[in-house]
Parts: sequence; C-alpha cells; structure tokens
Amino acid sequence: MIKVEESVYNHYENSAGCSSCLNFEDITMYQLQNGLEFRQRFLDRFFLLYTQKGTFDITMNKQTFHLNEKSVLLIPPYQFIKGTPEQNNEMHECILFTLEFQCDYFNFFQIDNYLLLNEAESLEALLTELYNECKTVNSNNCYNDAWLLLIIRALKRLSIGHSEQLQLAEKVRTYILHHVMQPITVTEISEILKYNKDYLCRVFKREYGCSIKEFINKEKINLSKRLLQTSDLPVATISQMLGWDDVNLFFKYFKYHEKTTPTQYRMSTVH
Repeated sequence: MIKVEESVYNHYENSAGCSSCLNFEDITMYQLQNGLEFRQRFLDRFFLLYTQKGTFDITMNKQTFHLNEKSVLLIPPYQFIKGTPEQNNEMHECILFTLEFQCDYFNFFQIDNYLLLNEAESLEALLTELYNECKTVNSNNCYNDAWLLLIIRALKRLSIGHSEQLQLAEKVRTYILHHVMQPITVTEISEILKYNKDYLCRVFKREYGCSIKEFINKEKINLSKRLLQTSDLPVATISQMLGWDDVNLFFKYFKYHEKTTPTQYRMSTVH
C-alpha cells in the first residue's frame, strides 16, 4: 500500500484534495479469441481495462461500451461487468490488460460512473512494465504500488487532454448549429476558433463519429426537412436559405442522405 499525502502529491500535481491510500491488487494479460468472454462479476475494487490489440465489448450494469484498439476504460467499485471480444465471422484475436487496485479516496481526477478514453497508447509501456515485474519471483509490493501511481498520473494527463478536446469539439458543433442557415466551411471554422483545420477534423470525428463536413450537411438536411414539412416555400428558396445557392447541389446532398428528392419527400410527408 502507498499513502499519497496531500502536502506531497498535490504540491507536485498542483491539485487540491485529501490524502488517499493506493493498494495494487493484480494485473493480468488476456489473449482472447472469438467466443471467449469475461464472465459476469461484481467489482469490489477499481478495474482498469486496456485493449492492446483488437476490439472488445464490455457491459457495465446493462450499459455496453465498445473499446477500440489502444483504448482504456476505468471503472470504480460496486459495478457488475461482463465482456467479450467483438463478434464477427472472422477469427478475431483480442489482447487485453486488466489492472485492479484499491483506493480509499480517489481524488486524482474526476470520475463518475466510468472513464473511457481512446488513443491511450501511452499507458501500454507502463502496464507492460508492471505486468513483467509482477511475474518475477522477487516482485516487490512497494514497487508495484509506486508503478500504479505512475499509471494513474498518466491516466490523469490523458483525461485532461480528452476533456479539452471534448470542449473543442463542442465549440465546433455549437458554431455549426448557430450558423446552419449560412454557408459554412471547415476552413472558416478553423479560422474563427484559431485551430489547425486538420486537428479540428480529427478531434471532431473522434468525439462525434463523423467529419465536420458530414455534420454540417446532416444538420442542413434536417432543417430542410422541417421546412419542407411545415412551409410551402419553393425548394429553390429553401436551398438558398440553407446556404446552397446551387439548387442542384442541394438536391444531390438531400438524395444522398434521405434516398429521395426534396420534392418527393414533401409529397410523401405533407397530407
């Protein structure tokens, strides 16, 4: 067990909180094939899951999470979990690290029901080192606890970075929603927010699962559907209102998203 004193740890980390005790319990590496799974269990300690290779689905209290390769999931105690590799018709190997530890007062960073982070590859070397140390004959509990603290500190840095990126992606989304009836480009958004265009696109897609351009078109199409249903405005006018001066381009995007033309959509929805 290692005691993390407020006067020492928080001075170094520049954070506030009470002292807490960390106690390393176990680290395991699993190599799973299709059909193998974690049996359901009740956690009485903190549980960290890192996907070194492949993908993995884990259910926590009836909520399912999909972990991509190099993702990490941290779950606090007192939860039911069950997991399985992603199911498909091909042979699918999944390599996981699981880390379990006790902590009487977790004040290193904010965590509610869980913490799920993608692109957590920086944890892999730390987990591998701890795993290898635990397999040696002379494994030292004090060393393991200290290494656990390093992993938590690395996880904290990842969570802070994720929070900042989530806020940035939300700024992009808000800007689009506020200007949906105007022509919007990724270049314009990057200049307004003063961020590199490629970086903005990566962050947004990671958080929302689609590109900025796809989200812009989707929101414009959603608004056009409401206008087609609730007004008698000509299609060309709706196109111009949403920033498409070329009505043919509007038809193209609408048919791509809705599998029908604006005119056909209006006829099928307005009675």
